Amino acid sequence: MQNKPGSSVGQLSPSSRVLMGPGPSDVHPRVLQAMSTPLLGHLDPEFVTLMNETQEMLRSVFLTEPADVANQCHGFSGHGSVRCQSH
Repeated sequence: MQNKPGSSVGQLSPSSRVLMGPGPSDVHPRVLQAMSTPLLGHLDPEFVTLMNETQEMLRSVFLTEPADVANQCHGFSGHGSVRCQSH
């Protein structure tokens, strides 16, 4: 039987398992929680704030300075990333 557009099928909720194969593996609950939060667009001011915080953390990991090209984050759509690679 096919579902009509807009009809509700129900929530998929498989039971917990320990995944031991080479494919999809167990995901930490914090990751699942983070993935369930609303998405931010790349032009959203809150996204820019998060991106700047991430960049600061990356600088501490890679011991780079703000002017280092190797540690620059940019916020743009997929087309922008392709254009960035070509320059």
